[in-house]
Amino acid sequence: MVAEQFEGAVDRWWETAFPPGSDKPAYDEFKADLVLADLWVADMVLPFVRHGLVRPDPIGVPAELSALHERAISLRLEAVKDSDRLLTEWYVEYATTLREIYSSYLERVAAVDRS
Repeated sequence: MVAEQFEGAVDRWWETAFPPGSDKPAYDEFKADLVLADLWVADMVLPFVRHGLVRPDPIGVPAELSALHERAISLRLEAVKDSDRLLTEWYVEYATTLREIYSSYLERVAAVDRS
């Protein structure tokens, strides 16, 4: 992915509406973890996009994002009501976006390191 495509993807992510919470504890807990993951990605990706800064990954973000994505899929598969299916699908889509953005970030960092 070239730099302009990556930056465009980051801009689209930044403008994407964040999924709402729920009165269901499992969904609300997931949303809280999604907020945290969003912050991890923002903390790593935005300084790189805006200033070319690369920060060390203190927690293993890719593994955390994969685990979060798997949880989103599990919630989606367990959802029974239409409203729950719609909400959990939004969770899956947002978790997927975070994984894709972070993966693209790692590709861009590697490309910069090679040049």
